[in-house]
Amino acid sequence: MFAGFDSGTDGVTVSISPSMFVLNPLSEQFTVRLTIITSDNRIGFSQISIKKNKPPIGGNCTISSDNGYYCLMSKFMISCDKWQDPEGIGIAAYNFYYLEHTIEGKTVKAAMASTQQISLSAVLPYGNFSLYVEVSDSFGAFTLCFVSNVSTIMPTKEMVNAYNTSGILASLSTAGDSIQLTMFIKALNSLTANANWSDISDNSFNQKNLEEQQAILAELSDSKSRQLQSLKNSAPPSSIAEVNVFSDVLDSVVSVVLGSQAGSMTVGLDAREDCLTSLEKTAHSLPGITVRSASEYEQFVKSSLNVMTALMKGMNAILETQVLLPPKDIQAAADGALDYDGAVPDDPNMAIPDNVHDIYKQSIMESTKRQSISQLKRMNAVVETINTQVLSKLVTGQTFTTRSASAGYMIAIQPSSTAERLVLLVAHEMFPVPGKFLFSGLVGELPFIADYRTLFIDSDTNNNRTGRFVAGIGKLLNNAHPSNFTRKDLDEKFATNYRFKITIVGCYFYDETQTQWSAMGLKVLAANATHTKCGTNHLSQFGSGFLPTVNEVNFDFLTANMGFIDNSTLYITLILLFVLFIIAMIWGHYKDKKDVERRGVIALPDNKPEDKYIYEVTFVTGPDSDAPCESQIYFIASGDYDETEVRFLPKANPNLYRRYDRNTFVMTTSRPLGPLHYLRVFLDNRGRLPYDSWQLERVVFRDLQKFEQYTFETNAWLALNRGDGLVDRTFLCANYNEDVSTFSQKMYVNVNRNANQDHIWMSVFLRPIGSRYCRKERIVVCATFLFVSMLLNAMFYEVEGESPIDAYAFVGPVPISLSQMFKGMIAIMLLLPFTSLLGAVFKRARPRKNIRCQALDAIEKQRKKQYIAKGLPEEDATEKSKVSEKNEEEPKPKVKPALKCLPWWTRPLGWVACAVAMAGSVFIVWSYGITWGEITTVKWFSSFFTTFLVSILVSQWLKVAFASCLGSICCSPNHSVEDIDCDEKLPQLKEDETWAFMSPLDPSTVRKVHRVIGATHDVDKTNKLSVKLTKNRDMKFIVRGIIIYCVFLAVLFIIVNDKTDYNAFLLQDNFKTVFIDRPYFSRGRLYELRNTDQFWRYAKSTIMSLTRAQRWYNGKTPYGLRGFLDDRANRMVGYPILRQIRNSRFVCSVPYPMNETIEECTGMRNLLLEDDQDYCASWVLDDPSSASCKYPEFRYQTASELKTFTTVGRLGTYGAGGYVIRLNGNQDDVIARLDQLQKVQWIDKRSRAVFLEFSVYNANVNLFMTCVILFEINEGGGMITKWRFEPVRLLRLESSLSDNLVRFCELLFVGSTVFFTLRQLWEIKKQRCGYFFKYWNIAELLLVSFSWVEIALYIYKMLLTLEIADEFNQTKGNAYLRMDQPVLVDQYYTCILGIIMFISLLKLIKLMQFNKRMDVLALTISLCWDELSYFLIAFVIIFFAFSCLFFFIFFLNLPEFSSILSAVQTSFSMMLGKFDFDQMQQANSLSPLLFFVFSVMNSMILVNIMLVIILKAFNEVKVDLSKRENPYEVMDYMWDTFKKTLVLQPNEINQVHVNLNMRDHVVKYAGGDGDLSDKLGQLLQHVNNVYFDGKLDVSNSRAMKAALGADAQKRRMPVFQHDAKPRTIFFSD
Repeated sequence: MFAGFDSGTDGVTVSISPSMFVLNPLSEQFTVRLTIITSDNRIGFSQISIKKNKPPIGGNCTISSDNGYYCLMSKFMISCDKWQDPEGIGIAAYNFYYLEHTIEGKTVKAAMASTQQISLSAVLPYGNFSLYVEVSDSFGAFTLCFVSNVSTIMPTKEMVNAYNTSGILASLSTAGDSIQLTMFIKALNSLTANANWSDISDNSFNQKNLEEQQAILAELSDSKSRQLQSLKNSAPPSSIAEVNVFSDVLDSVVSVVLGSQAGSMTVGLDAREDCLTSLEKTAHSLPGITVRSASEYEQFVKSSLNVMTALMKGMNAILETQVLLPPKDIQAAADGALDYDGAVPDDPNMAIPDNVHDIYKQSIMESTKRQSISQLKRMNAVVETINTQVLSKLVTGQTFTTRSASAGYMIAIQPSSTAERLVLLVAHEMFPVPGKFLFSGLVGELPFIADYRTLFIDSDTNNNRTGRFVAGIGKLLNNAHPSNFTRKDLDEKFATNYRFKITIVGCYFYDETQTQWSAMGLKVLAANATHTKCGTNHLSQFGSGFLPTVNEVNFDFLTANMGFIDNSTLYITLILLFVLFIIAMIWGHYKDKKDVERRGVIALPDNKPEDKYIYEVTFVTGPDSDAPCESQIYFIASGDYDETEVRFLPKANPNLYRRYDRNTFVMTTSRPLGPLHYLRVFLDNRGRLPYDSWQLERVVFRDLQKFEQYTFETNAWLALNRGDGLVDRTFLCANYNEDVSTFSQKMYVNVNRNANQDHIWMSVFLRPIGSRYCRKERIVVCATFLFVSMLLNAMFYEVEGESPIDAYAFVGPVPISLSQMFKGMIAIMLLLPFTSLLGAVFKRARPRKNIRCQALDAIEKQRKKQYIAKGLPEEDATEKSKVSEKNEEEPKPKVKPALKCLPWWTRPLGWVACAVAMAGSVFIVWSYGITWGEITTVKWFSSFFTTFLVSILVSQWLKVAFASCLGSICCSPNHSVEDIDCDEKLPQLKEDETWAFMSPLDPSTVRKVHRVIGATHDVDKTNKLSVKLTKNRDMKFIVRGIIIYCVFLAVLFIIVNDKTDYNAFLLQDNFKTVFIDRPYFSRGRLYELRNTDQFWRYAKSTIMSLTRAQRWYNGKTPYGLRGFLDDRANRMVGYPILRQIRNSRFVCSVPYPMNETIEECTGMRNLLLEDDQDYCASWVLDDPSSASCKYPEFRYQTASELKTFTTVGRLGTYGAGGYVIRLNGNQDDVIARLDQLQKVQWIDKRSRAVFLEFSVYNANVNLFMTCVILFEINEGGGMITKWRFEPVRLLRLESSLSDNLVRFCELLFVGSTVFFTLRQLWEIKKQRCGYFFKYWNIAELLLVSFSWVEIALYIYKMLLTLEIADEFNQTKGNAYLRMDQPVLVDQYYTCILGIIMFISLLKLIKLMQFNKRMDVLALTISLCWDELSYFLIAFVIIFFAFSCLFFFIFFLNLPEFSSILSAVQTSFSMMLGKFDFDQMQQANSLSPLLFFVFSVMNSMILVNIMLVIILKAFNEVKVDLSKRENPYEVMDYMWDTFKKTLVLQPNEINQVHVNLNMRDHVVKYAGGDGDLSDKLGQLLQHVNNVYFDGKLDVSNSRAMKAALGADAQKRRMPVFQHDAKPRTIFFSD
């Protein structure tokens, strides 16, 4: 039968589909004819005949078993008989496989064996199977023969143990029977996967205990290791069927990894290596195996991918495991069989474990990581091999998977050459082949987006398919259409480079009901490389926030875990705080009672009962330590209408005239004084030293009849040994004078007052007695602050706690860190308004009922005693002593209160607010503590303790300083009014009718306040006494200053001594011995290294061996020493680097005529000529397209990237950047990298220096050290080495007593610096420009300046150290870290500390200048300076001339004279007798003569001339000093003080006589000059009162002349002084 088919095409190609043979099953032979018809109708044809190959026929296959149907143990004989090939060519192979019917209802095809034998002795896995045989001929035609359905049963564990599977496996491997071996291994894995006793599925495995789990894993791990080792040693497959069988068996061995979590632990390092080796062997056999189409690779590709997936999942599971590890790997780690590298690990987050199990685990993980890197590369090579084979039959492809039906995908292609005729194919769940694909298109016609040809398939076009997709690229031949082509239309030799990028694009929203991301109702509409456009049929909420989340309290957890034992720290702390609060309240109540007693009003002893006019007088004592007074105090007040007599205050007692005291007295007069103008105060100076004087700050008079107040801002000392030495002073009332106080004076007063009143912690102890804000209320406010700050810290406390290394200091076991201080500052800022409001309430809330004026009670009590003393009965005395007050009917003037007060009910409201805040805070803190547990609670308490310290030491003082500055600048408070002044009822006193007709005093008469003689004394005796007291006071300050300064020197010495650790020298010496002095080459030590070959050998052997711990002497692995040097004591901080400095290109030109022979030169080293370009390998200019440009070692890195500084070497100065080799990672890998870099000439002729840089930390001595070894490459050839090892202590030990002492001394140093600074500012203010012309002042100024620089450097060093410590803590010390910056800052810190110590010790000379002999050095230098300066000029000229002579003669021969600077240094050493005469003589024959002249001129003549000049001046100074007296006899003073202390010598009474009489002011001339006229006398009296305040004695003309004369005025001893300008008296006065 003949049938014809017209192709209907005039193309040059035609294809025949395989379906043609299917549609014509009866046709056995085909003829293909090509007919050609020319334009002139000539016809010709050509034809070929195609004969169809028939499959084998006529046979059958059977199966039988002799020993049951057990899996693995039963032998099944499968026989095939009578099969024939119709063409007579013969049967090529019998391919046995089975279809497994799984429990899930799936059917899985699995190959068993491929053989040319007609029978097969098979072992079967466990399950239900349908056995088939493919009988094929040599051309691939095959007949599928069904054999039988077989179901195998599971043998017992005892049967399997008796079967000896390991022995059979070994025998099969030895025999080399790969067919039986593969069937046995597959059946064995099926048995272990389904047997109950070896089941490691997740549910079954988790129900076993740890020992059972380890036993199962050990057995399976050992079995699989033997299986894979047998497969590795078997012969490679020779046909595609054998390839499929072999890969399927490998899949069965490692498939357990994909089936359960524990499966990863059954395949260890060696097993994975054997498995991958077997897979590689199989893949490498593919090129020699003939296949007809790519579909024949499908089974192998699936199995190979499963194997590689299992290996990768196994490695990933091991790296993430927390408990179990492969038993084989654990044993290998214990035996030291694993490779262990002691270098800093590549992973910056990897911690170094302590216990053995964790060390083994880490070793296994690191080996797994290194193996994974290697195996991933090898897997990639396997995939490439498979791709190569598949591509030869198909197109190149990429696989990707989508899991969401609404997702789309975007395929981007960037061909390296033209995209002409490249076709892109996409298939689902298969490789794209001609005729079987979803999408196709020419690459050149795809949209061009961001340098890529892009195909985007949205979810609708994809028809919501999910699963595996394969995208492939092929090249079409001729004019084939991309949607209709055959395999012959593809170029089988297609090869091109391209970039392939597949992006799965999806749209999702967070489904709150399901608590997961969902794609429901969303689809992808469009996408590009940066944006995705989504479509949705619903809207979902979204939100964002930046505020920290408050920690929540789990109240259900509280009820179950509120026991005392489990929360002992919390309960003990809260109980202790409550007990301390109760004790403080009891103490505060007691002190409040004492304050009430001290602030009572006392009647003056000299009040008369008949005097009716009442004044309340308040004396305020100053803040100085010597301010209290024990002398008798007198005063006189003078007003417009009258003056008081000389009144005296009560005698001193422990409650009167103390420091900061506000003593109030009631004074009566016979009539009103009127507006007060003058106040005169004097004392008798009879008190015991040093309380014979008085610092009077302020005096306030209150007129209780008219409610007027008069303030005298005194701010003065009444003392013979203070200031101008006056004990009798007159003051003007501040009401009528402008406030002329300076800012410093106001600041001094405000700081003292605010520190006592507004510092919530200090005010508890220093509370002013005039304040309504009692101590109990201050304690309650402090407790409220304490508990509420605990609450704030707890609410926002990070439960993970603080890193111990972040702590800068420790107070006992409590760490103090900068982060905690910052959090504490935030909490205090939040609390400041609340505590300030509470303080204002307690301070300004008036009492519910005002008390009667205490002055009235005091005067009535005094009058009663006085009347009783006169004989009146008690009742009459009581009645008569009462102060007359106005009746209710009488009009009372309205008086404006001195202070604005709050209602009385605000005080109990404040108490309630404090109680509620404390109770609520305690409850919530208690709840947090129970919720957190014991450990976290302890960490939180340390964080809270920091807040407490910040409040005491920082925040409250800042508040005091701010309030003081504000009060001194613009809002000056009225210090004359206290809170308690508003607590009394204002008295409404009756006034005498005569008081209304008071007339002012006669201005022409001298006031009594000026006429009273007051404090009188013998001028000579008083002068001597004043000088003595002044000297004693000065010597007291001298002795105290020396003692304090010696304490300061001791503090400074402790700080300096902390920087001079002997361990630092030992550590440095050890590194010098190990790295420098130890011989490594046959020719010598490191400093004898001369060329780059030796350097590379040193880098690859010495550096790599010393910078990481090597194996122990017995070959054991140095577990636990990861990151340590080979000395096993010093931990690496980061990892070492090699940094190269090189010259730029074209910085040198060869001069003529040498440039004709030598074309280029590299130039001299120079900081400005250093190269900073990026290069490819071998220092070729950068070419992005070249693969050799991927070397990071040829990329320049800046100083900021490397965190290094400029370095000075022997030959030059080098920049901080460079080209870097990082010496981290596996030692073998680094050495291989160094070999590679040596080959590509990383060091070449333009290299100038190579640095080896690293840092270490020694925990034993708590020292960091930066290590730099510099290899300088000389332009003239050779190499010079220089090294620098700099140990430094940057951290403090928590439990070290010495470190805590040093920390305390550092705080004292800061306080001393602040004190010295304030004192120098005060001296500058007093001396002004003259301050800068005294050399001791310059020394003081330098000392203060350097101290502040030292403090700044210390803080900067601390911040740098904490930053590095934090980075070290985060990266476990494994990242790139540099200690250069903190070490450099520490060097500056140490240098300046030495300068401070030097200046401080010299300052002792100044402090001891009370002895005349201490000035001998300065006087000697100053006396001979003129002659010495001229001599020094001549000496320098002569000495420099000799130095230049030696330099020019010896610079080529002696290194000591290689530079002019070194020549000067060496010449100076020669003057001291240090020289090598033999070398000088060998270098130049003139050396002996030159040396002789130099020695005579410098050592004998010039030096002796200098000594003569100095000795002459010294002799003159000595003679002059012998004629002087010591200004202060300090030793005598100290001895007298010692005797007085032991009561061996009585104290002197520094008495000043007090004369209460008046001066006679009769206007007469002495002698016989006669009387002046009345008018002239009145004129003199008026001038005296107006211009001289009544000080002139107008009755004596000679006295007036003496008073008006300048010299006589200087000699005259003043008796009283009028202080018009108040001034502040500092303790230094």
